Amino acid sequence: MRIILLWSLCLLVCAALPVLPLSLGESLLSTSEFAASIGNCSQVRQTSTRAEKIEVLGAFSNIKHIGDHGYGYTLELWQQGSNLFGLFVSQSGQTGDPPIGLLEDVRFSRKTKRLSFRARLTTGLISKGNLHLVPSRDIFYFSGVLARNKIMGTLQISNALFPDEPPAIKRITLSKSAAMTQVMLSPGTYDEWKSWSDDILRRRGPKW
Repeated sequence: MRIILLWSLCLLVCAALPVLPLSLGESLLSTSEFAASIGNCSQVRQTSTRAEKIEVLGAFSNIKHIGDHGYGYTLELWQQGSNLFGLFVSQSGQTGDPPIGLLEDVRFSRKTKRLSFRARLTTGLISKGNLHLVPSRDIFYFSGVLARNKIMGTLQISNALFPDEPPAIKRITLSKSAAMTQVMLSPGTYDEWKSWSDDILRRRGPKW
């Protein structure tokens, strides 16, 4: 008897509760919407992957070799998305492992192809005034244009040890070298490139 009374009471309580309409389309994605969302996620992943891919733009150089000596500059460029990064080499002497510097303050316009950067190097030892055999603090500032197979512009060269001296100014053209580009690192990630370049900079980079 008690069971029957309890059951009747439950039915009365349930009947008193308001009924809220619930549409399946409102609470769950339809099959077509779900498929579209999966497609959008896939597209985002593919776009992200493309954005993270690193492209080797090439090695651009004007170094002239005389016997076992080389004179000039080399610029190695990589690109990830809209970002350019790389290394700058200044060679003036015996062929081997010339001084190298990391590109800093890089600015590039896809529309105008204008390129500018700064690089710090140590190209030798300075003995001048009160200084004796002190590592140089060379600053190279480039401003010009990046074309498909060459880079043209103005290179300003100064030494941070002598900030009052005006920079030397050169007009340079660096042509793309197929042979040098072929042996450039093709990293899978920027971290891989950074680890590789840090090792080179420790040995041949600026001493300041």
